[in-house]
Amino acid sequence: MFPTENEIKRALEWLDESRHTQSALLLLAQLAANAPSIFYPHVSYCIQLLWREKTASRDKDKVPIMVDRDLNIRTAACDVLHHCLFILAQRDALTQRVALSTTSEAPGSISLSSTAMAQLLAESARDSTNTPKLTTFVISPTHKASFQLCLDNAKKWLEKLQREENAHGALLALGELLLASRPFMMPYFGEVCEIVL
Repeated sequence: MFPTENEIKRALEWLDESRHTQSALLLLAQLAANAPSIFYPHVSYCIQLLWREKTASRDKDKVPIMVDRDLNIRTAACDVLHHCLFILAQRDALTQRVALSTTSEAPGSISLSSTAMAQLLAESARDSTNTPKLTTFVISPTHKASFQLCLDNAKKWLEKLQREENAHGALLALGELLLASRPFMMPYFGEVCEIVL
């Protein structure tokens, strides 16, 4: 097990137990940004923790970390969500590229050398600030579930509008969804615009 793996697990545990929330978020954002391959198995759980309702930092209401009363926690959570969504989008883009590059070969054969795979991974890592192209894009079912969780919760908290923190956190999440997962968000774009306006 890599030392990074231990740090990811510790930060997720802190987030789960509502201990050192801001430290956990800052640590998770850096780990996701700098070790995406190691962080990938934890992305879905991390997204679930960001949206799980628990006691907020300064009051007794049960709210997700994404709509926490504390601005610093909301923005740190948005940073973590940003990296998580981009890891999923890059993984889908990489899978798409591998599928496209193997379709030119004989059916059923995959002759992608380790050099070619390393090149695709390197391209994906260099391309971390860009979103995947909008061609026929296949989203894996697990990734789609994470995108859907974010969308559903963002819409829910945007519609509640009990406090401005709810709207701010939900808008941050919708912004990250639009940036990272355009193919997923295309069918929901009109609906999201209606809710936001």
